[in-house]
Amino acid sequence: MTNLSYIDSGAGETIIFIHGFASDGTIWETLSKRLSDKFRIIAVHLRGYGLSQWRDSVDFIEAS
Repeated sequence: MTNLSYIDSGAGETIIFIHGFASDGTIWETLSKRLSDKFRIIAVHLRGYGLSQWRDSVDFIEAS
């Protein structure tokens, strides 16, 4: 099993941010700071990005 990292801040209704290709959850830092006084913000680092680990091995048959 590998670790999936995320940023969790604020309180209230939850907003989940998912980054695009070639970035990580820190792309949402400025917006998260502005919204965290009214909302709970979760910004995910997808597998292999930011502080999230990639799987140790990839089974391409499983992935297809």
